[in-house]
Amino acid sequence: MKVVSTLLICLMILATSVSDATEAADDVARAIEDANVDVRLMRQGAWFTAGCLLGVLGILLAYFITPIPPTERFIGKSAEYVHAYTNEFIRVSQRSRIRAASQGCATNALVSAGVYAILLLVNNE
Repeated sequence: MKVVSTLLICLMILATSVSDATEAADDVARAIEDANVDVRLMRQGAWFTAGCLLGVLGILLAYFITPIPPTERFIGKSAEYVHAYTNEFIRVSQRSRIRAASQGCATNALVSAGVYAILLLVNNE
């Protein structure tokens, strides 16, 4: 009888740990999806402007300033969710910021080159 009860307890512990692992994996997947959606909904105009006005310095700022995830997303969430969401949010948000600043810097370079070319044409006539 002791063997049967010990076996049942072991099976219950195993089932619980498998269930917990599945929930943790679901939390991580949900957190990654939520972070990607939240970053897509963020406006990156400030970083585009920083790239336009500051050039390469704007890109460096976008790289070195760590984005802060919205804390209201963590209410009632598991530790796995918070960890996964924070890491994914920082990774994706930083990439988005750098892209926007780079686009701003490239826009500035193209506009400056165009203005310079026009000034050269006007002065040569």
